[in-house]
Amino acid sequence: FLSLSLSFSLFLSLSLHMASGCDPNPGVNAIAEAAVTSVDGVEMTRGEYNEAYRAEETSAQKVCKHYVRLGSCLYGDACRYKHPTKEELESMAITYERKRRPGGRLAVRNENRASELRYWLLTHFGREFLCRGSGVLDIAGGKGELAFELLNLNRIPVTVIDPRPLYIDRYERKWKRGYFHRPTPLNTRFNDIARDPTASQEDAAVCPPSIRLFFEPYVYDDNLDKEDRVALYSRAVRRAQASRWTRQGLIQDETLVNPLPYSDRQEPSRPDHVPQLDELLQLVRNCSILVGMHPDQAAEPLVDAAIALGKPFAVLPCCTYSKMFQNRRNPDGSVVTRYEELVDYLERKDARIRRETLNFE
Repeated sequence: FLSLSLSFSLFLSLSLHMASGCDPNPGVNAIAEAAVTSVDGVEMTRGEYNEAYRAEETSAQKVCKHYVRLGSCLYGDACRYKHPTKEELESMAITYERKRRPGGRLAVRNENRASELRYWLLTHFGREFLCRGSGVLDIAGGKGELAFELLNLNRIPVTVIDPRPLYIDRYERKWKRGYFHRPTPLNTRFNDIARDPTASQEDAAVCPPSIRLFFEPYVYDDNLDKEDRVALYSRAVRRAQASRWTRQGLIQDETLVNPLPYSDRQEPSRPDHVPQLDELLQLVRNCSILVGMHPDQAAEPLVDAAIALGKPFAVLPCCTYSKMFQNRRNPDGSVVTRYEELVDYLERKDARIRRETLNFE
């Protein structure tokens, strides 16, 4: 996770290790799809391990799974589960052999990852700073989950820039069910806005503004002359309008072959807004921070924009797109193909960039 902090100390938090930190019932038995190996090397299923562990517990208080695995817990002293001492952890001799998908990626849930990033932003920057200027820019914000939470739970102005239309129907349903306002320590600590029980369901949640376009160098490269910048901007808008996001990925309309829709909704949650180029540039220059949660191809432009404009940023990269970005090179001259190499590549862009680890994959 790369980040550019307040004093322009860049912050590129790219390594994410998720353990569903907002789980309202974070017992020791909830490592998603994990295969657990006992001390004597005998492999057990999760259910077998849970039964064995419960049988060995000497206290009525269960052990916090996050603290056991990570050595920390976002609930802190308010956690309802036990945080063992270092000696107790060593005596437990618990190890987790986590199942991986083909290709080496960890098979874990990514639920609550937007909340984890929101907690981190509020902790490191604070609501007052995030509200400055035009607020947060959520680059390649996808479904809009982070933007939805920042706007509705903290009243932080935020704009999503993504070639995809915004669909927040899933988060609206969770809002109506009271999911975001459960009485958990994390919600109590990080939610500034309480749910208004008198508000109508239609008016309760606000859809964040979004701009459909590709985030590219025309946004921040002042070496481009005005005509070139206008042409690149117009092309980025046309490409975004001609693209469709399906469950097979982002593809052009003419290539669609029985695509599975990204959302069951026929219309996006908010009508498209295409600002004039000058309006867009002002929005970007006046933002408080640039943020990207798995921004795909926009990860490097996001970092470059933050450095060029002197803005803080926080980006959680994902795919390397090595075939698309052959110009990305490791110190030995080889092409960047692995996730860790991408993190290192982005971090080398500025000595002030710092790396942090969040509690999800």
